[in-house]
Amino acid sequence: MFLAKRVTVYNRVPVFQSPRLTSAAHPLSDGSKQLVSRELKYDVPTIVTIHESCNATERRQLTKALRETYELATVARDYVLKNGHDDKLFKTYFGTAQPYPVLGANEQLISGNKTGILFRCDNIDGKCKGGTDTGVARMLLWRPSFAPLSYEGRKPLEQFCALGYTVTNSSPSYYFAADLMHRFYHIPTIGNGIIGHYADSYEECLQLAIDHPENATYNTHSLQYFAADVYARVIGNPGEGCTGNFTLHLNTMGSTSTGDSKTYSGETTHNDKTTSNSNGQHCHTHANGEVHCD
Repeated sequence: MFLAKRVTVYNRVPVFQSPRLTSAAHPLSDGSKQLVSRELKYDVPTIVTIHESCNATERRQLTKALRETYELATVARDYVLKNGHDDKLFKTYFGTAQPYPVLGANEQLISGNKTGILFRCDNIDGKCKGGTDTGVARMLLWRPSFAPLSYEGRKPLEQFCALGYTVTNSSPSYYFAADLMHRFYHIPTIGNGIIGHYADSYEECLQLAIDHPENATYNTHSLQYFAADVYARVIGNPGEGCTGNFTLHLNTMGSTSTGDSKTYSGETTHNDKTTSNSNGQHCHTHANGEVHCD
């Protein structure tokens, strides 16, 4: 029986190998001296370009919102890495699905190729004039434009769980960072044409997790709601969050029949008007001309 011989390598992580493998010709025979540190170069552009149509104030707000978007996605990704797909909160939004699509969606948003993505502030198709549209994405999916209502209504992450916000009762795009998460997933190089709208309201998202968990992991609003709920529990109001109370009437017999009920507990009572919040209803236009209100 051979005793293990400890070899120290360049990164100070101990590696154990059997003495029988060590010889004058073996690359580890001289310990760490023959190991050369190798840097992995990551040349994929991850910076979003902000168009010249954005003034200094808009640029500052977009830059801050971008940082917060990456923070929101990072907290969600790390939560899944730590807790896995058997976690109760994960199952709430994604049912029995595997965690890999959720991990990949958040990682793609954080580290994916941002080449060609351009955030604009001009009214490129006239949709901002009505005062109810927060953004326009009709021209090119990777060049969304942000109307004035985006800067007036969207909240920063430091206000998470404040001002009456609850995950169940507020728009999934209530926070600017969550809104940008939504917009990113519509960009082909981030959402890959797979992440989309399979369910919209909070109730529909929870039902989707039960009926079609394989779709829930690719549903824009499910990813937003999950990221918001995680952020609320980890950062916004640590240990408690601000989910709100919600009773899901489980649809077990098709779209026209309901079965049992399942209650999700939090701080406040659910309001059935899921598209309304303290800011009123906000809408944006998709590339195909569809108007989507959150």
